Amino acid sequence: MLVVGVGLRIGDLAANGVYPTTAEPSREANSQQDSQQQPKRPDRIAVFAQSPGQGTPHTYGGTVLYDACEILPLEALPKLGLAITPELVVIHQYFDGDVPAPAIVKQDTLARSSSCTYGVPNGARVSVDMYQPPFSDDRQMEANRPDPEDGPISTDRKFDVITYRDDRVEQWVTTISRPDLIVEAQVHDPTGDISGWDGRAIAEALRGPLVSRTLAGPAPHRLPSYNSGYEGAKNPCDALPPSALEAAFHKPAAPHAVAVFQVGDSIMREFDGSVAFRIDASCTRHSLVDEGLLAPDYVESKLGTSYWQDERGAETRQQAECRDTVLGIKPIPVSLRIGDGPVCIKEVGKKAYTLHFKVGRTTATLSARGGVDDPQQETQRLAPMAVQIAESLRS
Repeated sequence: MLVVGVGLRIGDLAANGVYPTTAEPSREANSQQDSQQQPKRPDRIAVFAQSPGQGTPHTYGGTVLYDACEILPLEALPKLGLAITPELVVIHQYFDGDVPAPAIVKQDTLARSSSCTYGVPNGARVSVDMYQPPFSDDRQMEANRPDPEDGPISTDRKFDVITYRDDRVEQWVTTISRPDLIVEAQVHDPTGDISGWDGRAIAEALRGPLVSRTLAGPAPHRLPSYNSGYEGAKNPCDALPPSALEAAFHKPAAPHAVAVFQVGDSIMREFDGSVAFRIDASCTRHSLVDEGLLAPDYVESKLGTSYWQDERGAETRQQAECRDTVLGIKPIPVSLRIGDGPVCIKEVGKKAYTLHFKVGRTTATLSARGGVDDPQQETQRLAPMAVQIAESLRS
């Protein structure tokens, strides 16, 4: 869970709002400490980090887009008194391509041009949402601007700024706004027992840094990176590009991804007694269509990946995945050759299937909305995506 850092005070934020960079301990450091203090390696260690993006920021309808994880990067959390622990989950929504003005579509009311969330399993989280026209329409912009009914509005470097408590959803909110941009940060703690952290203090501490990093201008989206033996892990959103959806469903796909990263690795104990470690991530992509997920022809696909510390762990898991019946779900063998291990499909619900395959040290699970009744037909529907994903993971 999120832990308040010892000796860290919210008021220690730099006056210019620039977040500090904290180094992530290496596995060697962890191993040395473990050998001195613990009889064995812990089941989980933090292995995920973020790095600045490359190239230029992307555009939507000609508007240069901000990246929410660039506004609130992972390394900023300790300065807010929140430790980076293995239990942390990072959810990053971002554009990784351009959408020209003639191709823009009307979004559903829940869409954000970018968002960045740092959360823990019990529902507590700190997140940032970006609203920019034309991706965000007039309704969204007006609905999310600071409202004097919520509290006093101040001005900071030509931004309207407000911090208030939203009891409806049990969170503190800080919003900064100007005519062409809204940045909203939320501090959510549904149980109120996250090591005694002060949601209001965190929300207020974000005010200056949000303005400062926004004034620095748009930057390319933040990139994931791994350490401690997981350096070869790929971002699943790179393995599942928009072109993969287009090849499978013959519809335009949005260069808009939702990536989920586990900060810590996980231990897997197989039925045969073997033990292996892995890092999990996923990516969801969707079609470029008016009204987004509310549209009848909306298509969405999800790729889940596990990158293992050694290929033996990946081989053992894939063999078990396509052999064992678990919770009444029996894997169905697939004759297609995808990757370098057994391939199978599972029926996990009504017209809901997951296709499982392996490439090197990565085991993958692929699914899509709007499945058919027959597992073999669903395999054929997912196969063009799976083949492209396997090629990307292999390269």
